[in-house]
Amino acid sequence: RSSDLLASGDEAHENLLVAVYFMEVMGVPLAWPKTYGGLSYDWIGFWQDLHRFKTGLSLSRANWVAEWLQRRLMEGRVIPDELREVLGRINFAALAIRILRPFMGPIYAWISAVPGKDSLRLPNMLQLIFRFMIKVMKEDDMRLADVPTYERVPPGPAFRSDAHAEGNSVGIGGWDCRKPPQE
Repeated sequence: RSSDLLASGDEAHENLLVAVYFMEVMGVPLAWPKTYGGLSYDWIGFWQDLHRFKTGLSLSRANWVAEWLQRRLMEGRVIPDELREVLGRINFAALAIRILRPFMGPIYAWISAVPGKDSLRLPNMLQLIFRFMIKVMKEDDMRLADVPTYERVPPGPAFRSDAHAEGNSVGIGGWDCRKPPQE
């Protein structure tokens, strides 16, 4: 889990120092070489850009995946066991870049159906998927997504439902509590 500390205002620096001091006093393990500040940074392969409100995959991770995929495309061949290992990295990328998720299925289907040790010709479908994934990894607009913002929902129930059953008559209904009832 991320350990982001955010502060703003005239006393932001002092507040951050107090928070770090408190964690140190309480014995929270801190990896000082991994500690740094700023509005844009990567953390375990994810990228956070608080200035532009973007999040996604770090450039180094994206480049590694794109280069591996590009090499397989150039060779036109892949070793399924090697692809199985790389799928872990691609899955990690899909955590940050959700558009990749639907394209994982055909890759899994293919590697589950072929033997693992021999170099095999890369099927056309995987070639298309690899090209798409390379494009996603290389373009910031696709590699980074806007941080979602959420509409503030007033307290209280948002939706109510009710049901009835009597003899052969069965019914279910519901209504949005945030809107006035309609007649």
